[in-house]
This record gives sequence, structure tokens and C-alpha cells, in this order.
Amino acid sequence: RSSDLCGFSLRHLGTWKKPAVAFLLFSNLLPALYTGLIHQRGSLDVMSYIQNLCAVESSYAHPRTSVLMLMPCHSTPFYSHVHCPLRMNFLECPPDFTGQDHYVDEADLFYSSPLAWLKAEFLNGTLLPSHLILFSVS
Repeated sequence: RSSDLCGFSLRHLGTWKKPAVAFLLFSNLLPALYTGLIHQRGSLDVMSYIQNLCAVESSYAHPRTSVLMLMPCHSTPFYSHVHCPLRMNFLECPPDFTGQDHYVDEADLFYSSPLAWLKAEFLNGTLLPSHLILFSVS
């Protein structure tokens, strides 16, 4: 008959529809809350700390606070959460427009040899940032 679908009558379709939808909704609710509210919050939470540095910075006559973020590219929202003229630097990862075969951006260069990158970048001790933000990518 046309009302049968693979051995199931279409009139019984509504009896399991609500429990199936409820199961799908509630089984995905906990993972959605965890990934949306807790998982990998550090890159956002650190921005609140940096924003508090702005108040400290404004109390000085000369800017002294600087932040260096040694993290994978675009890990933090950067100035969109800070809203003050705080000196912040991060590892750059521009696309390769030169067509080099073995192009390595600054972030990859740092993670391949962090100590060598730091020694090359900060030859003069006065260039050191006042705050350093990093996390492991392993």
C-alpha cells in the first residue's frame, strides 16, 4: 500500500517523533553548553586581564606596559576587546604572496625554535615586553 513506508505505517510516525526530537535536543545540550561556555575560554579570558592593564597604563605619565602574545595566529580578539592604546604585538602569519617553496611565517618559525626566535627578536633587553601571553599548541 502507499501508506506503508518500509513496513511502518505513516500514522505511527507521530508517536515516536516527539521522543526522538527530545532525545536529540537534550543529548546535544550538554556538549553545546560545554564547548560554548567552558572549552578553550583562556584566549577570551586573558583579554579581560589585558583590558585591566589599560587602567594601570593611564596612571603613568609615559606608556610602559606592552604585551607580547606568543600564540597561534588569530587566537585572541586582540584590540576588539581591549579598547585602549596599549602596545600589543603578536606572532604574524601573513599569506605567502612571493611564491616561495619553503615559506615559513613568523608563528611557525617561533614554534619550530622558540628560544632562537626570542634571542633574535630581543637582542636588546630594553625591548622586552612587560607582559607575555602564551600557551602550548601540542
